Amino acid sequence: MLTGNKGEWSEIYTLLKLIAEGEMLKGDKQLNPLSDERYKVIALERNEATTGITTYSIKGKTVEITNPIESITLDREIFSTEANKLLDVIKSQTGTVEIPTTEQFMAQALTFSIKARSQDKTDIKVEIHDHRTSISHTRGFSIKSQLGRPSTLLNASRHTLFRYKINNITDDQATAINNISSSSAVIDRIQSIDSLKNVTIEPLGPTSKTFSQNLTLIDDALPEVISSLLWKFYTENVHPIDELLPIIASQNVRNYEFTDNEMLYSSKIKRLLASSALGMKPAKCWNNTYDANGGYLIVLRTGEIISYHIYDKEDFEDYLFHNTKLVTPSTSRLGACIISKDTDGHYIDLALQIRFCL
Repeated sequence: MLTGNKGEWSEIYTLLKLIAEGEMLKGDKQLNPLSDERYKVIALERNEATTGITTYSIKGKTVEITNPIESITLDREIFSTEANKLLDVIKSQTGTVEIPTTEQFMAQALTFSIKARSQDKTDIKVEIHDHRTSISHTRGFSIKSQLGRPSTLLNASRHTLFRYKINNITDDQATAINNISSSSAVIDRIQSIDSLKNVTIEPLGPTSKTFSQNLTLIDDALPEVISSLLWKFYTENVHPIDELLPIIASQNVRNYEFTDNEMLYSSKIKRLLASSALGMKPAKCWNNTYDANGGYLIVLRTGEIISYHIYDKEDFEDYLFHNTKLVTPSTSRLGACIISKDTDGHYIDLALQIRFCL
């Protein structure tokens, strides 16, 4: 039997729903569907682990499903029924579950895995007709679902650690801060450091040369900007990225002297968010190539599916900017948020992790 969580079953729901409706709606930056922005779906494609590339070609009221082994034609109306049944189950269940009725229909539709086989960030490929250009093209999309826990845009790892030198702190002060073990220990430790008189913080940037190179490729100001963003997240205890923007723009680590510093800082952060969404991984040297070259498909709590397209760059970046936040990852796993000392003095590492908002 196939088992999956809400997010994983949402991939199958997306497939069924798009086949049934034969169109995709665009969304605005606040996750509202734009009813006057519709893209006709011509075909969909998944990479099945057992049978390889499976194509679902919409032919009027039917869909032709083809893989390297066989081909069948099914009535599209049944996909609507099965999508609605699956949505009801996803909403009612918690944790990892089996859904035998959906699995039975999946097999009928030559679909044998919940998650498509993928080495990149593409969950499904969709051939759409762009009503604005009258051109059809195929793009890879990453699927995100509001039906389960908020998904992560950029996972924390040892490659996402940022180092800060702590000047003028004493060994006793460092020990006392390291001994803070409250339920909000990470926030409390950083705020304690920030409150010490005569102590100054010197951001040193990412500890990973790979991630530092990737950030510099996106924008050479990003190592400094993200260092500022991450420190202010902990000292101010503000999570949403769009709410952190005025704080770091006011700090102005790049010493810009323009009338709209917020626009400058937001543009750099948006580039990082889009790059993380579409291909950049902190642990791997990036060549500025997008994996999910179409954008995102979002399954809303209502069951509606909205799309954000990379070629609508401003809309896509605005969506990411207004719907992501910084979160505190496991510090013990990463060895973060402990004041350490070497021959150059005291320092602390903080881990960057970006998650979608609810």
